[in-house]
Amino acid sequence: MSSAREIAITLAGRRAQRLADGSYLIPCPVPSHGKGRGDRNPSLRIGDGQTRLLVHCYGGCDRLDVLADAQQERVYFQPFARAGDLWRPVEALTILPVAEWHARRRPDAWATGPGLKKWEARLAPEVRRVDEALRDPQPASLLRLGLARYRAGERDDIWSVEPLYLRPSSAEEQWRARPS
Repeated sequence: MSSAREIAITLAGRRAQRLADGSYLIPCPVPSHGKGRGDRNPSLRIGDGQTRLLVHCYGGCDRLDVLADAQQERVYFQPFARAGDLWRPVEALTILPVAEWHARRRPDAWATGPGLKKWEARLAPEVRRVDEALRDPQPASLLRLGLARYRAGERDDIWSVEPLYLRPSSAEEQWRARPS
């Protein structure tokens, strides 16, 4: 697991402030902090917990919409909300037309995920976006999450792992659409 120090130095360099408890205070990388000029007063605190990295943004990054392209003008969508130091899903993973996601999204939610790249040009300017460099899952992050789950005693049965299909394939849609 990467340490809070490593992450703070990577994100903020010399601007990383070490606090008395060993955690770090750095500028939050979310671009809209500071009225769109960036986080001039560091508001992101990063610390090493016993089983996980502890992260808290005092600037209010508390909601996150994760998007992935589902083809055919739709996106995979799942909203998350901060619960203490963790992010928890607020709704189940679903597929929505991009326009429907855009219409029902909460104004305080940040948008992120690999699907954002495809649809970004069509989004209204007020949609808050996570910095492009931070949108895709990184191997180190996935490993940290897996290790934290393992240390917490969570296990998955590898023999029951299967793909998650939320929509029919194009072939299935064509089959259903054919004249009877």
